[in-house]
Amino acid sequence: MRRSSHDRTRALWVGTAMVVVGACNPIKVARTEGEVAMSFANVEYWNNDLPSAPQQLTVHADGRVRYESHSNWGALDRPELGVYETTLGGGELASLAQLVAMPTFAGLPDHWGKVDSGEHFRRIRVTSPGSTSEKLVGTRTPIDPGLQRVFGELDRIVELVVAHPGRVVRSEIEHLVVGTEGTVTLDLRLRALGTGPVRMRSPIDLTSGESGWITVTAWPDPPPPGAVATTASIIAVTPFDPPEPTGHEPSVVELRPGESARFRVRATLSSTPRGPIAVRVTLANFLPEVAQHDVLVGEVSTTTTTVVP
Repeated sequence: MRRSSHDRTRALWVGTAMVVVGACNPIKVARTEGEVAMSFANVEYWNNDLPSAPQQLTVHADGRVRYESHSNWGALDRPELGVYETTLGGGELASLAQLVAMPTFAGLPDHWGKVDSGEHFRRIRVTSPGSTSEKLVGTRTPIDPGLQRVFGELDRIVELVVAHPGRVVRSEIEHLVVGTEGTVTLDLRLRALGTGPVRMRSPIDLTSGESGWITVTAWPDPPPPGAVATTASIIAVTPFDPPEPTGHEPSVVELRPGESARFRVRATLSSTPRGPIAVRVTLANFLPEVAQHDVLVGEVSTTTTTVVP
């Protein structure tokens, strides 16, 4: 299935993945037989899957890890965004330090000057005492195997961290009904995962279209060749099963760990595909503050739910 032009446009600017590995003091790996003595102050990694609202991973020298996710476009089977936290062991930190050791890392070939404007890219910057080295790669040129190992290790750390939610919201579709005339009715549940409270912009407020949106998209399941997802017109979003009142403005939803809020969403499709229909709901907010409250920024899509009209 191809994304609609609306989806492809959003995918060009919605998020940037950024990884930061570091601490106040450089990580040092002692020299042993067959090893190289090295140290680094921090490692930064950007993944330009969605070039705005940066995703950031920070790994401290004592092993503490914090990952701020602002989009799940690269992992649609994980309909979440927020902050994840865990602790790495010394062996994992040492493995990363070995991969970015100077001067070896600085000598790895990359794609500087070969990446076109608008092309997807990934970038690493390693800062060591007295030196900084940056590497950039695109998608149209083969990547040096040594540099690919560095990217692979950073991606592996991200996958490890997202198994440990700290302040994370998960979006889910419940009770989906698609009528033969193209009407769509569903419940959107927002659930707080992890150990801390989550504050986000209400789906009701997102219907204004100001610096954000709520969309319902649908397509035949399985999609025929050349199929394009259809975006439904939102009719109404209303609270269905709200949490206990928190005193905040209706434009903000705050959930404590384990709590959830449910919203009834009604929309209409311009045309109804024959047979089973796959449906996905996407929430996007790019206002860091709403009603004088800090809220989650980014875009999250539910997993697809299939129904027969």
